[in-house]
Amino acid sequence: MEELPEGWAEATLGEVAQVVGGGTPRTSDASNFQSSGGTPWLTPADLSGFRGKLISRGARNLSKKGLQSCSAKLLPAGSVLMSSRAPIGYLAIASNPIATNQGFKSFVCSEALTPDYLFYWLTFMRPRLEDMASGTTFLELSGSRAKEIPVRFPPLAEQKRIVEKVEALLAQVQAARDRLERVQQILKRFRQAVLAAGCSGELTASWRNEPGEMLSEEGDWPTPSTWEWLPLSELLDPKRKAAYGVLQPGPHVPDGVAFIRVGDLEQGTVLETSLKRIEPRIAARYPRTRLRGGELLVSLVGTIGRVAIVPPALVGANVARALAVLPLSQRVLPAFARIALSYSPKASELETLAREVARKTLNLGLLKEVRIPVPPVPEQEELVRQANELVSFARTVEARIRAVIALSTSAAPSILSKAFAGELVPTEALLARAEERNFESGEELLARLRASREPAAAARAAGRGRKARKGA
Repeated sequence: MEELPEGWAEATLGEVAQVVGGGTPRTSDASNFQSSGGTPWLTPADLSGFRGKLISRGARNLSKKGLQSCSAKLLPAGSVLMSSRAPIGYLAIASNPIATNQGFKSFVCSEALTPDYLFYWLTFMRPRLEDMASGTTFLELSGSRAKEIPVRFPPLAEQKRIVEKVEALLAQVQAARDRLERVQQILKRFRQAVLAAGCSGELTASWRNEPGEMLSEEGDWPTPSTWEWLPLSELLDPKRKAAYGVLQPGPHVPDGVAFIRVGDLEQGTVLETSLKRIEPRIAARYPRTRLRGGELLVSLVGTIGRVAIVPPALVGANVARALAVLPLSQRVLPAFARIALSYSPKASELETLAREVARKTLNLGLLKEVRIPVPPVPEQEELVRQANELVSFARTVEARIRAVIALSTSAAPSILSKAFAGELVPTEALLARAEERNFESGEELLARLRASREPAAAARAAGRGRKARKGA
């Protein structure tokens, strides 16, 4: 990090805060715990997923007996609580007196630090904290190492200004992320609206140009009378059968046959970049699912109802047992079948038909009985064209949003980096000069703190000396 800003000081946390560990009473003794009253008690699990700053309690409280029977200490409000193992660096500030288990190193600030400032400093330092930890089974930051954590700090008034500015900027970043995430949800609804318009005939109404058009009520929802409702079994290529994929694919073989799994299906396409490959002799045992391009793939196990079309680049590939390969006849375009099965009422129907075994599973026979609306082929072509244009627009917008959200994740580290380089707010030294007044610098505050501790340290040393002489 850059040199210290004017008026700042640098020390170790052991010099400017009291480092306190935690403890756990015997968990087999229920009288050590109580659901209400008692002493609030935290474990690292209580901070998993915690996104706030102040915390008042965890899942359990300690009874008076439980607190007294272990090494847990009652920490004052304002203590900065930090998990020191599994994982390192979960943070919160105690809003009231609280205790922790041994998975914490907590910091009771001296007058040199405000708890809020230390909270953000440790947030900034989190990547370095793991480097200071040790352990074989899992990394842990010991009490002695916690005391060695470096901290740079300005005068108290400047600490408070830094915290206010950091929190204002982080709130702006979060508000922007929230807005972008709401737009993502709007885009999801937009895609479903496109599918709904496509599957009801509304999308191609002007293309049909039939005034006073009749609607048929024979299907799952009203569709134009020129459409049919047909089960997938009647839309299959009569020369090929629908089939499950490879049961036991074996290990990855770098030069083997491309192998498509459920996770490779995303947003109607097959992700080709990280496909597993299997032995050609294993793939050859499943000729019915050897892909020719243009087949419809539907996931049948685990995540039900993912749909994709096999691209030309994957001709000759094979698929996992959890996927159904549907070779379609000329009565239906694969792209239209994909639209129909992706529309939420049909996606929900597939989920409903699935049964819980070891994992959720949809039988291929039941899949073939699912009916979809089938327009004339020329209308399918127009419908797919329009739907692709609209969905492509939505995907472009969504990709840009994801890129901005990804950039926003680096905003917090950047804000904190500027804050602790003295670049976020005017330094106290600068303001004091402008206002022609004195101020206590961080170095002066640290020197005063060290001086106040010297008599106590000397008294403790003298006490140890008297005990040693008596023992002699």
